[in-house]
Amino acid sequence: MARSNGGIIGKTNKTSFGKCTVTTKTSSGTVTTQPGTRVVKTAIIAGGGAGGDRGGGGAGGLRNIEINTTGGSTLSATIGAGGAAPGPAGLKGAASSLAVCGTTYSATGGGQGFGASTVPACANGGSGGGNGTDGSATPITGGAGNTPPTSPSQGNPGGGGSIPGPNVPSFSVASGGGGAGAAGTNISFVDQLMCLDQVVQD
Repeated sequence: MARSNGGIIGKTNKTSFGKCTVTTKTSSGTVTTQPGTRVVKTAIIAGGGAGGDRGGGGAGGLRNIEINTTGGSTLSATIGAGGAAPGPAGLKGAASSLAVCGTTYSATGGGQGFGASTVPACANGGSGGGNGTDGSATPITGGAGNTPPTSPSQGNPGGGGSIPGPNVPSFSVASGGGGAGAAGTNISFVDQLMCLDQVVQD
């Protein structure tokens, strides 16, 4: 007699009692799990930060996690928006979260790209915003990533900038925001001169 498990005598193996259903939420709302679901594998992605005139915005935090749940549970998803760019400095992205069985799992919004020579607390985030400087020989660091800390890490720091001397007060440098896979790139006055020289030669 033909069997549903390929002719092997024994109990039929089912790959997933939750039927491996994939659900994508791009706006806030609820999701109900399948009747037999026991584990939810989820990617929670927060809104990215907006770039500023001296640094790129950091990516929204990324959380790839497995959460124990039960069948027929209602999960509440909140989707964070990206940050706006109203002026020289951007704004931080908004957090995204998933509430499962009374516990909320959050990813932090990306840090803003900055528009001055110091790093504000809002440049920290899931991934940090980039920062730059104008005329200061003191290296400027970017915003911190994975803030607040999660395991695995939800992001990386933003890049910083520096000028190797105080004699170029009108020259600004800007750096990249951090991302889920790598930190933002640091950039210096020398790097930008090389870029300008390449443009002239071309």
